[in-house]
Amino acid sequence: MPLSASLARGVAPTTPGVLHARTVTGELSAPPRQGLTVRFGRGEKPDVDLGVGVDDLRVSRRHGELTYRAGQWWLRNTGQ
Repeated sequence: MPLSASLARGVAPTTPGVLHARTVTGELSAPPRQGLTVRFGRGEKPDVDLGVGVDDLRVSRRHGELTYRAGQWWLRNTGQ
């Protein structure tokens, strides 16, 4: 990929800190709000907010989460 190519693929300019995520099965945008947690994995709503690896048994149903705190997004692996 050329250095000038964007991974955003058409995401409109937004406020710094906003989390944008896209997968084969969905997408989401989450504001940088203290304590907000976004859960992801191969499970379905309401257990996860974004499905990833939905056909991959190596991905846990609730594989991880991103939480906004202290002005940053923090990643936590919750998979087994």
